[in-house]
Amino acid sequence: MVLVVSFEPIVPANPNAAINANPNLPSTLGQIIHAVTYTIPDGDLVYERSYTIKRMTQPKKSVCTAEDTYLIFIEEKKTNDVLSIHDPISGEHIHNVKLTYNGYKDIISMVTIPKQPHLIGLIDADKGVIMNVRDKRVHLVIPKWGGQISSDGKYGLYAPTRGGLEIFELRNAKVVRTLIGKVAEGVFDVLAFFTPTNNHVIYYNKGKRTIRVFRTADGQQIADMKCPAKVRQAMATQDGQALVVGYEDGAVQMFLIVDNLEPASVAYLKAW
Repeated sequence: MVLVVSFEPIVPANPNAAINANPNLPSTLGQIIHAVTYTIPDGDLVYERSYTIKRMTQPKKSVCTAEDTYLIFIEEKKTNDVLSIHDPISGEHIHNVKLTYNGYKDIISMVTIPKQPHLIGLIDADKGVIMNVRDKRVHLVIPKWGGQISSDGKYGLYAPTRGGLEIFELRNAKVVRTLIGKVAEGVFDVLAFFTPTNNHVIYYNKGKRTIRVFRTADGQQIADMKCPAKVRQAMATQDGQALVVGYEDGAVQMFLIVDNLEPASVAYLKAW
């Protein structure tokens, strides 16, 4: 099956009159979430659901947990944010999880925890919180975590905007390898992620405008490339052999990730 989720703003019947009466009133009254599921490859409609999110001016990302166990949205109920838990197969609502844990801040994004169908990562500006949505309790709080996670669910990345890059164990938040020391490089947006094979870590610093590649096994840097323009997005191919980078000027480049300690990587380069 394929699940298509879209967001539609709820606009007042007479928005201009409403704004004139109350300038502080948001331009929308909330969001309507449309979730539609189709079969593959026939494209037959399985179910169509709509959920109203009151007072939310910016829709949050929806996410499915590992093994497609739960479909999760963030809603606002009275004065609290809640996780609205649904069955992705039938669309039925299962329960809500109140987000009232200590230090709660507005959720920026949600991430799936691989191989952990009952866990979800909630990312705010300061930390990541791993929540057990089945038991409705906090599983682990990880300061500085931005949601980067290896495909096997064992490791995460610390990649703060002030500089530095570390690999930590997701089960206990213990740092196992430092890739970039905590040096003052200014405050810049960064892009950091594991390749799908987890053999390498990709790191882009918007201030330096460089892409660095690190070997996860020993933390060694194997590449440092100066980018011709600001990077908008980057991702590695599923085999971990190449990196595709898109720039603000519309250009797209592909780089081969060549690691002399990996025979398959060298053979892949020779094939080109």
